[in-house]
Amino acid sequence: MTTDKILIISRGAGFMVDALDTNLKKAGFITDFAEPAVKSIEDGRADCDIVLLMADDYVYNSVDALVYIKDIISDDDIPLCVIGYDQEIAEIKKYIPEDRIHRIFKRPFDAKYVTEELLSVAEVAYEKRLGKRILLVDDDPTFLKMLQGWLSDKYRITAVKSGMQAITYIANHKPDLILLDYDMPITPGPQVMEMIRSEFDSSEIPIIFLTGKSDRESIMRVMKLKPQGYLNERMNMNERVVVVDDDAIILKQANMTLMEAGFKVTCLKNGKLLMDYIKMNPIDILLLDIRMPEMDGFETIQALREWEVENSKEAVPVIFLTANEDAESEAMGLTLGAIDFIKKPFSSEVLKIRVRNILDLILLQKDLQGEVQKKTSELESLSLHVVQTLAKTIDAKDAYTNGHSERVAEYSREIAKRYGYDEAGQEEIYMMGLLHDVGKIGVPDTVINKPGRLTDEEFGMIKKHPIKGAEILATVSEMPKLVTGARWHHERFDGNGYPDGLKGEDIPEEARIIAVADAYDAMTSHRSYRDIIPQDHVKSEIENGMGTQFDEKFARIMLDMIAEDTEYTMHE
Repeated sequence: MTTDKILIISRGAGFMVDALDTNLKKAGFITDFAEPAVKSIEDGRADCDIVLLMADDYVYNSVDALVYIKDIISDDDIPLCVIGYDQEIAEIKKYIPEDRIHRIFKRPFDAKYVTEELLSVAEVAYEKRLGKRILLVDDDPTFLKMLQGWLSDKYRITAVKSGMQAITYIANHKPDLILLDYDMPITPGPQVMEMIRSEFDSSEIPIIFLTGKSDRESIMRVMKLKPQGYLNERMNMNERVVVVDDDAIILKQANMTLMEAGFKVTCLKNGKLLMDYIKMNPIDILLLDIRMPEMDGFETIQALREWEVENSKEAVPVIFLTANEDAESEAMGLTLGAIDFIKKPFSSEVLKIRVRNILDLILLQKDLQGEVQKKTSELESLSLHVVQTLAKTIDAKDAYTNGHSERVAEYSREIAKRYGYDEAGQEEIYMMGLLHDVGKIGVPDTVINKPGRLTDEEFGMIKKHPIKGAEILATVSEMPKLVTGARWHHERFDGNGYPDGLKGEDIPEEARIIAVADAYDAMTSHRSYRDIIPQDHVKSEIENGMGTQFDEKFARIMLDMIAEDTEYTMHE
């Protein structure tokens, strides 16, 4: 996430304003102040990412300022947060619709808590700013609304109900992607696609068909039209989420948040109730409190895993809810099979995003296995699409590695090509490169995106991702070499790497290639603490690593590629 600027609208300074300002700056925000007047707000709005309105009795006499704030947050799609007493907040809502206010903090407020919440607001806002524009075209209003709800957090969405409405919209706008219903009355999807492709300005817009049919014949009929892909409209829209927590307030908040997001939610107060529930009901994901009386979260997940083994059931994905951030608890949770941690009190947006992302990752993993098992020439392009989607979802866990997996895959394929691999071998190593970091699914976002130095325990979690990745990809029996890139891309030629300490040519050749590509992209990508490293320095690091970190022959090919890149365009 980039550094965000918060415009604080307040009448003068004060102890709490100063305390909040200090906390915000420590958290990495840039702060600017404006008086509750149109001119002052106008002067401070430039490059503003979040507006924080510190209300007091001025709100009763500042109608112009409140209306202006409503206009700028609507025009620029800027999150608005408000701090105030109940009466002041009620007055603000007369001029600014409640659905335009992202957070409300009641006075008296805790500066540290407000800062943590604003960090989550900034995270969501940043992801949305990066989002592309998607045009949804479907005559089913229920499905349209559901799909819009799923995508609107990260993308700019326009929804229309017919093919002709879509054509009219595209005449004046150019979306980045079109999700197009295949079966529509009057103007069906294939006809709409033909009209879009016939116009020069819209011919290159990617189109993904939405279809309610999943049989092979129907899929092949869709794919013959050569869209960029297809999605099945009958996908599960009501995933079953179970929340276990002894805190009634947490249960109520989680229930309301997740139900609004389209999940089926069951709330339970302790682990024993969960063990009774699981015997009769399927669960798609479990949110589990760590500290509970009688049976804590660790004892509960142990009992759950034992029951799953005894009854030959798939392991339920578990996210731990915790008020603590100690590495020991996180390490214990990961060892017992938890996928992620969410800190309490949590923000509604973060809860929805985490649960949605993990369910999507699990679905993508299953899709990947299923697509590879088909292994037919007609569906090879679809399999690659699934792999690329999975790789992008993995990269999305890290705010600073957007596109990393795809670049590593491209560099690896080029090295392999120059070394003499045939086309089949090049494509194989490309797939391995795309999924080399798949094990990061099991590393908490808080560790991956930590801006400061990692503790030994946190680095230990990071070092587990090659093993986790190998375990995930071992299920894809039709492509056994996928495991190679995931497990051994952090091995070093001198034997000082991890996880197995392999040395020299004991390291599989493809992993030695991916290791060079991975290191190159790490140096030529932005990070929270630095910009892209200069090309000369990157070259020196590759040279210095020959024979120690890297296999010399593959490092030399990388150096040749660097030498040819005279304009230094080979970077993020």
